[in-house]
Amino acid sequence: MDFLGLFALGGFVGSIVTYGLRFVQGYDIFAKSLTTILAAALSGTAVVFIDRFSGHTKALGAYCVGLIVALMWAYSRVAVEHISSEKQALRLLGWAHIFGMVVISVVAAALVLPPAFREAWAP
Repeated sequence: MDFLGLFALGGFVGSIVTYGLRFVQGYDIFAKSLTTILAAALSGTAVVFIDRFSGHTKALGAYCVGLIVALMWAYSRVAVEHISSEKQALRLLGWAHIFGMVVISVVAAALVLPPAFREAWAP
């Protein structure tokens, strides 16, 4: 369950960080809030590194994958807006975002779910 738990933690922290950055306006506020937001996002990674180097888990990358998936899904609204745009380049970018979002989510599920199922039903 390490993989699934760290993936969920990454998704949660990634969502909070992404939504927090949306409300930042102006470079001064961005520079001040970025240090706080990055510290919040990377504090989970410190726990993962400690656990990783102590030899208890192999699920180091699941947290990072959760961060990426959360970032992609948080901006899905922008991708849909680009798809309905008049400009061809923005439409292509919107479809590429949707395609990438689906591919990354499927790859993440393929990486995270099998170890979780093996641990859940192991004798």
